[in-house]
Formats: sequence, C-alpha cells, structure tokens
Amino acid sequence: MSENEQSTRPPVVTPARVIAAICVVAPFIAVLYVTIYDRQKPEVAGFPFFFWWQLLWVAITAGLMGLAYYVVRREELARKAATAAVESADITTSESTAGTASTESTESTESSTDEEEGDSQ
Repeated sequence: MSENEQSTRPPVVTPARVIAAICVVAPFIAVLYVTIYDRQKPEVAGFPFFFWWQLLWVAITAGLMGLAYYVVRREELARKAATAAVESADITTSESTAGTASTESTESTESSTDEEEGDSQ
C-alpha cells in the first residue's frame, strides 16, 4: 500500500467498532465471571439464580451479537459509499480537466491556423 493510500484511510478504531467490541465482550464477562452468579437465590419459576442467569445471557448474547453486526455492517456500508463518492468525484474532476485541456488545445490550434493564414496574405 502506498503512502498516499495510507494517509486517506479512515481510522481503524471507530465508535462503531468500540460499541461492537463491548457487545462481544460483555457476555464473556457476565458468564465467565462466576462470582457474579454463584448463589441459589433469587429463584425464578423454581430455577436457582445460577441457571436462569445463564439462560438469560443466551438471549442477551444473541441480541448483543445482532447489534454488533448491525453497527459494523452499517459502518462498512457508509465507508463504501463515501469511497465510491470520492472516486466518482475524482473521475468527474479528471474528465472535466481532460475536457478543458482538449478545448484549450483545439483553441490554440485554431488561433495558430488563423495566424498562419494572416501571414500568408
């Protein structure tokens, strides 16, 4: 990758990626840190805290993973749209510059032809 491409790259750590990282890490902390749920009470529907805490985090994890996917995917689509807009602007600019250059060369050719005709008379 050239230096020019590296300087125009967006930052690697973005707010969307931080949110996604939190969504991914939170279930690990909640489920793997046993001292949080190592007890019998309170019970829900006859299940001790230990079991319903684990089951609750299955649903919460699914929601958090969906949120992380949505946030990262939205950021990627926005980044692709921005890149496409920049590229189309570059193409339009280069086309208009090329059009201006060809117009200028045509005008200079016409003026030199007119001067030659005037000299020959």
